[in-house]
Amino acid sequence: MKPVLSTQDLEKTFSSSSGPVPVLKGISLSFYQGSFTVLTGPSGSGKTTFLHLLGFLLSPSRGSVRVDGHETAPLTSKQRAALRRDELGMVFQHSALLPKRTVLQNVMFRNRYRTRSRSETEAEALQALERVGMREMPDRNANVLSGGEAQRVALARALMGTPRIMLADEPTGNLDAENAGRIVHLLRDAADRGACVIMVTHHAPWCAFADCTYRFTGGTVEEGP
Repeated sequence: MKPVLSTQDLEKTFSSSSGPVPVLKGISLSFYQGSFTVLTGPSGSGKTTFLHLLGFLLSPSRGSVRVDGHETAPLTSKQRAALRRDELGMVFQHSALLPKRTVLQNVMFRNRYRTRSRSETEAEALQALERVGMREMPDRNANVLSGGEAQRVALARALMGTPRIMLADEPTGNLDAENAGRIVHLLRDAADRGACVIMVTHHAPWCAFADCTYRFTGGTVEEGP
């Protein structure tokens, strides 16, 4: 099976006042449709940097990120933005909702650059809210949601457009056990529906939901929790 997303000899080095700081050292991994992959490891091990490289939020210092086997380095910033818009859904530790907008408006916001009618976008947004159990409160303002509710809305927003790739960076980090479990089950469901789901977490028990787990340590990676 051909991977939907892969890296080859991926490296990332940041600059500091004391000199270059290598964060990732030659990471080569492949990810597939319908799979749920968990990335674990201590703080500073490079897992979040790796996820941001997968989402084109950062550029590699060396090596490559490929989608469907195609190298992404030659793409312009506009082409990468279009790829992120059309192929990727992203969820972070903080929901990053627009506080003065409603739940429905926040979910619909992801489609602002797509050529779809408002009625089509609204119908899709309501369907996404149904998937995450938030269909009953589309008109509620985002600033009155609980942490768990806000994160589920953020996930519904990421599901808009049925992205083939879902990237989640510590999506349960600020949630209690019940709401954290809901988010992980929803990500597992997205993988079961055919998405390639990659989640960064410090919480080892979530590895039980994954098809594959990679542990980052000092910028390198090995398979296993």
